[in-house]
Amino acid sequence: MPCDGYGFSEDSDSIVFLDGALSWLMSKESDDADKYMIVTLDLASEKCREFPIPVDRINIDISSLDWEVLGDYLCISVNCFGSRSEAWIMKEYGVTESWSLLYSIDLGPRYDSCKPLVFSKNGKMVLLKMECNDADRFFWV
Repeated sequence: MPCDGYGFSEDSDSIVFLDGALSWLMSKESDDADKYMIVTLDLASEKCREFPIPVDRINIDISSLDWEVLGDYLCISVNCFGSRSEAWIMKEYGVTESWSLLYSIDLGPRYDSCKPLVFSKNGKMVLLKMECNDADRFFWV
């Protein structure tokens, strides 16, 4: 395979497909620390590319990351359980500078995590699944 030097995270087994490429969340060893990266394999050219995730790795554990295709965007959500939830979308696939904060929510004591599900028809709102111990709740933001 043309993607050498990367290690799969044991906590992340999802692969997403967007713009003709398969993408994985990976860890890459560097001089100072391991870094979480997104690695893409373009199926037409068989070339790999990498770009960083939009959040500070120091304050998160890879098990708190969830990612998917949301609408036409790559989306990464970060849940610091019992604290905060954030979601970022990449508005131009493969362009690191195009990461944009979709939301940042205080979870409070009632909710464990939050996950974006779908955009509204006009694209101005996103439906969130808020997970708590007794039942899940759904909210538009």
